[in-house]
Amino acid sequence: MYDAGPEDDYRALVIRTNVEIFYLAKGVVVPITESEAQRIVENPFMYYFSTALKLHFRIERAKFIWRAMEAPPARESSH
Repeated sequence: MYDAGPEDDYRALVIRTNVEIFYLAKGVVVPITESEAQRIVENPFMYYFSTALKLHFRIERAKFIWRAMEAPPARESSH
């Protein structure tokens, strides 16, 4: 089983528009499929191979990429 900690206990929303479905968690929105939306609503708990865990990792990856894009560029050394 996935060893979830307190930082993994958070609210998440499935958002449906006329044409797309999104998952909102930890201030990040990612697109999801209809089947992912159904599975996450039916079973929102994180454990190995669960949709919740898969979406949790997708959210964490999106946060990492966003932080990397916001970071100032690395300075070149002048040796």
